[in-house]
Amino acid sequence: MDADAAILGGQIIDIFKQIGFNIIDRRMTDGSIGGIALGILVSGSNQALRDAIIMTFNQVGLKSTVGSPPPAAGIFVGDPNETGDVNIFIGVKPPV
Repeated sequence: MDADAAILGGQIIDIFKQIGFNIIDRRMTDGSIGGIALGILVSGSNQALRDAIIMTFNQVGLKSTVGSPPPAAGIFVGDPNETGDVNIFIGVKPPV
């Protein structure tokens, strides 16, 4: 649960809503114990959209790659199996 990731997530959500995407906002709903993910991980069944998002994020300096957060013990609010065409996970900011 990282405040910087939540703020960046809010900005990304606002952009996607403005262009008409249906968003499932799950910011701050996953509290893991022992696992950590760095950067922005994008997954989902719509590979063309996933790849376009990764390319766009990387072009503006947001290091992104295909992937999902590592499994870890912890708590989750909501349905952890609920997914969309594309899922964006924002982890801890990688060191420079």
